[in-house]
Amino acid sequence: MHSDDREDVIDLMELFHVLLRRWYLILICGFLGAAAAFGYTKIRIVPQYEASSMIYILEASDINLSLSKQLTVDFATLAKSRPVVEKVIDELELNATYEQLVSTITIANPSDTSILKISVRNPDPELACEISNAMSDATAERVASVMMTDKPSKVEDAVVPQYPISPNVKKNVMMGGMFGIVVMAGILVVMYLLDDRIKSEEDIERYLGLTTLASIPISRGEKKHKSKGKKAA
Repeated sequence: MHSDDREDVIDLMELFHVLLRRWYLILICGFLGAAAAFGYTKIRIVPQYEASSMIYILEASDINLSLSKQLTVDFATLAKSRPVVEKVIDELELNATYEQLVSTITIANPSDTSILKISVRNPDPELACEISNAMSDATAERVASVMMTDKPSKVEDAVVPQYPISPNVKKNVMMGGMFGIVVMAGILVVMYLLDDRIKSEEDIERYLGLTTLASIPISRGEKKHKSKGKKAA
């Protein structure tokens, strides 16, 4: 092993011991980060509730599978079209623009089905349920109008959600704690790298290239005596 490699290993070990000696600072910062994340999540982030309804957009017919899949994609796009969304806004007398409402709507197509799942997020769980059901009805009517077919059947009505889907308090607290730990560890590493003071015989040999012949330890009493002597002078 080369001397440079040995120095790198020693540096890493010293750095590890620096972090180990200051473990309490890292732990405190982790706790503060977690507490800050918890407080911010509870006070500043508004809980969001999600309600979902489903409609069956293709009746049993001679439509082949590939065409059925293509139509399902088309209907998913149609569900978020302006006529559908604005109709819901008018029916429920919502104080929202098309852009604001459509950003809360998610259209999904469960695998290997001809079903559209219409999910809506809102701070009000009851309003999320009402919007989802209204979206299903408006989408079904629009599909029937565009395709000139019977109105698609509703598979499932939305129900009022009991628990918020976001924010994830546990996840935010864990991320806040990790952030505090990383920040404190980074500060300690930077302080260690910027500290160029000579502290030991090894430092003299490493940084100055000099050989230490002897070292004289100074006790606490001698340090005090010296400091008093300087004051008297």
